[in-house]
Amino acid sequence: MPDGGVVNAIAVATGAHNTIYAGNSRGTIYVTTNASSWAIRSTGLPGGEISDIVIDPTDPGHAYASTYNTGGARVVVTSDYGQQWTSTTGNLPGGVAGKALAVDWRFTPPHLYLGCGSGVWESQDGGATWTKDGTDLPNVNIGDLLIDTTANTITAGTYGRGAWRKALPAVGNCPGDFNHDGLVTLQDLAVLLANFGTTSGATFEQGDTDGDGDVDLQDLASLLAVFGSSCP
Repeated sequence: MPDGGVVNAIAVATGAHNTIYAGNSRGTIYVTTNASSWAIRSTGLPGGEISDIVIDPTDPGHAYASTYNTGGARVVVTSDYGQQWTSTTGNLPGGVAGKALAVDWRFTPPHLYLGCGSGVWESQDGGATWTKDGTDLPNVNIGDLLIDTTANTITAGTYGRGAWRKALPAVGNCPGDFNHDGLVTLQDLAVLLANFGTTSGATFEQGDTDGDGDVDLQDLASLLAVFGSSCP
């Protein structure tokens, strides 16, 4: 690479194999769409080493990347082949350096999983808010993450503690289960109420149970009808 960096991460687009993203130790990402000529695509990047890149399997111009930074932007997204990157770091605490990134593209917005030096952080709202994994996973250095959509699991490879696996949220619009945890609870009701009155463009994860783009009394009725139950 022209800037002398060492390649830390590389990703090839599904169904568009000539589209490749490569990130290096100097915090630069290069993109090619013809597997030949490469362009620097670093506008909006924070400048830290690139640790991982994941490309949307249905849209090669849409990708997430993570960095080894311990502060500021550590997860970024592009929708235009890297011409502009935007931080999706949200409330990720300082000191959490991204070492491995996995994206569950089956959800809108995608669910993000970030492996760090002490476990895995997860975001189900496109990176606005992040929560740490449960106590069943040790505070261990994560080397890699892999999502298996057939088994509906995510597996974490660690340094010195083997591999760990957990089930992913069920896919499907179970009425009222906006966080896809298989239950309809106060957390889901809070999501609906926070978005109540939205008149256009709402997603299922924002409380739109009937898919009409609005969050209204019909959506509230659907949630209350199954409140306290588990999804099939």
